[in-house]
Formats: sequence, structure tokens, C-alpha cells
Amino acid sequence: MIKRDFHNWKLTDAVQEIHSIVGSIRTSKKPMQVELITGNGVIKVVAMEILESYKLVPVVRWGNSGTIDVVVE
Repeated sequence: MIKRDFHNWKLTDAVQEIHSIVGSIRTSKKPMQVELITGNGVIKVVAMEILESYKLVPVVRWGNSGTIDVVVE
């Protein structure tokens, strides 16, 4: 599992990191669970959009709406 806490990250750095995570997992060709701790601000919105653009199914964690769980294949 890969876990990233994006609190106090700049948006551009968070975007770059999300692309990097998805790219490295897809290159390895081994599915992996990813947990992104985004809070409820703009990083969350953009992270969801990025993940969906990769045809992934991100899920906002029940009971913690500032965390996104996704399986990257």
C-alpha cells in the first residue's frame, strides 16, 4: 500500500505526486492500494479528477471524507 498525506502540500506538488504514483504503479504492472489524505479542500477535488481521468474508481472513505482510497491497476 502507498499512503500520502498531502496536508501542507502545494497543489502543483500534490498533482505531480499523484501522477507519479499512478505512473510508477502502472509501470510495475502490479495492482496496489493507494490512500491519499487530502483534507476537504482543492487538493481533494483535483485528486479525484486526476484519478478518474486515469479510469480509476476513487472512493472517499466513510467516516473520513478527507481520505481517498483507490486501487491502481
